[in-house]
Amino acid sequence: MSRSTRRQKQEAQLRSLEDQFSTNLIAALRECAAGTWGLFGRNELLVGMSRSKNVDRLMEDGEEIERLRVELGLTEPFQPFKRFLEFRKMQSPNTLGEPKLAKQLLRELGMA
Repeated sequence: MSRSTRRQKQEAQLRSLEDQFSTNLIAALRECAAGTWGLFGRNELLVGMSRSKNVDRLMEDGEEIERLRVELGLTEPFQPFKRFLEFRKMQSPNTLGEPKLAKQLLRELGMA
């Protein structure tokens, strides 16, 4: 396989992964905004509170996207994944609850 053909396949794979990640993120954010907690990890340490079923998939897909972007020499991070990680890191007594965070991120993504 030629180098250009391989790159084209990787670029197509990257576009597909980014589209799928965005679709999955928006669906997960809408579910969270409707009241389902666990997407942002606020209460994972509390007994009985579990991670959203979407978190693992979003993390795996986001990491694969970043790996492909590095491999292709793209220096900018994939913004939806970057912002999702930043929102997951927000941990303080004054941080909004998960449904409100989800609504905020949906607005940032232009989906609210």
